[in-house]
This record gives sequence, structure tokens and C-alpha cells, in this order.
Amino acid sequence: MIPILILAIEDDSDREFMITVYVELYPTMKSTAYQIINDHHATEDIVHDAIAKLIEKLDTIRVLERPALVSYISRTVRNTAINYYNKQMSDKKALFYGLGPDESDIQADDWETPEEVFNIKADYEELGLAIRRLSEKERDILFMKYNQQLSDQEISDIMGIKKDSVREYLTRARRKAKQYITEGGAENEWK
Repeated sequence: MIPILILAIEDDSDREFMITVYVELYPTMKSTAYQIINDHHATEDIVHDAIAKLIEKLDTIRVLERPALVSYISRTVRNTAINYYNKQMSDKKALFYGLGPDESDIQADDWETPEEVFNIKADYEELGLAIRRLSEKERDILFMKYNQQLSDQEISDIMGIKKDSVREYLTRARRKAKQYITEGGAENEWK
């Protein structure tokens, strides 16, 4: 199915060109996006966002030879997917660090009283304040371990540190966060 973005192109020649490009290169675009995102639903959105960018550059891509055109489109999809991934990760990090959505996003279970819900929200806020006091490296390692659920070896490879150091960072970060919370340090620091 041809995206409506392409069908909405006013110039007949440009529309036909983009339809041809889309039909011929859709599998390549989808594969490129999926390699980065690993999510079939997001892949479709990324391909459509890339199509919108390509339509803006029609004058540029129309004159490209076939190999250069394929390369240009692949790079466009790749960059769109990377931007999408980075946005998703920054949103997740903000939530993890306690900077994300307000407490209305925390849903109460049927058996929780309003007081229990209030306490849960306060705990999230306090944990977020404590995590923000940690070093960036400690926050990132905690995020990778508990949010992305990466192994110590994967974190080691990403951060460029030894696997044993990952465990040490995790232990120290958890201790510091606990200390900030138990001493009320997180709350006092941010007032």
C-alpha cells in the first residue's frame, strides 16, 4: 500500500517517481530500519518519516544514479531510525531518572488505598531525586542494567570498562542512592 504522503504529491512526475522508488526499495528501507530498532511497529513509522524527508529532497534524489539513490535512501532511513532510537532512549532515561511524566501516570491497583498510592508516588519521586544525584556514568549503568536489562558484559562493552567494574559501579550506585534516600539527602539536596 502506497503511503498517503506519496499519493499527495501534486506533480504527476514526482509522484510516479516516488511510487516507483517506494515499491522497489520498500524492503530495503524496512530492513534498514528494523536492523536498528528491532520493532516491527516502529519500523513502519520510521519508513514513513524517511519518506517525508525524501519527498522534501526530491530535486536531489531524482538526479542520482541507481546505486547512489539506494545509498542515499538507506542513509536517510538509517539516520531516521537512529534519531527515533535516541529519542526513545532519552524519554526512557527521563522516566528512569524521575524526570518523566507526572504522578498521574502511576496507576493505582484496585486494592491500594489513596494513602498507599500517595506513598508509592512519593517513593518514585524520592528515588528519582536520589538517582539524579549520582554521577552520569552511575546513572547510565543503572539505566542499562535495570531498564534495558543488559548483561554485565554488554554494559562493559558499551561503557568501555571491565566486566568486574560494572558490578562495582552497580554496587556503589545502589549504596549511594540508598544512602541519599535513608538520610533524606535526596530531598534536602533539591530544595
